[in-house]
Amino acid sequence: MSWLFAPTVNRWFQSYYANGILSNFEVKHWTQEPLPSDRSLQRAFRNLVTVVVPINGRDVTILVTHLDRGEIRQAQLEFVLDRFKQISGPAILMGDLNVDESEVLLQQLFETGEHQDAIFQAIGDFWRLDWIITRGFEVLEGGYTPRGISDHAHYWVELKFDSTKD
Repeated sequence: MSWLFAPTVNRWFQSYYANGILSNFEVKHWTQEPLPSDRSLQRAFRNLVTVVVPINGRDVTILVTHLDRGEIRQAQLEFVLDRFKQISGPAILMGDLNVDESEVLLQQLFETGEHQDAIFQAIGDFWRLDWIITRGFEVLEGGYTPRGISDHAHYWVELKFDSTKD
């Protein structure tokens, strides 16, 4: 499996904070963007990693992020959702957004019917801060593994291209 480690901070002469991606698919293109930050609080280490992978002859854009828990989170969420909405074609946004289902920006995103909460589609409604949001896909199934040594559960979904979007 290929991997991508996109650090945003170097400490002690090595990469420290980062987002990572593991993929069985070839990565055609990738970018890393710093998220809005509040340097006065030393919270300048969040980023958005965007990769484009060809799957069955179609380019799929995948965004991976981990948002802050402080006041800057709202600006970061707006930034990430804006980037996600600008993408044409099938897209997936994954990450710890540090917001739950009561977040107004997410509710507005889902109201259009163009984007879907793939975890909810697969396993139903329950409280969480981690998200897999899709556009251009149908959710076939999914699940999760409870927290282990991490402070987060492991969520997964199986997707297929939405046949109505061809």
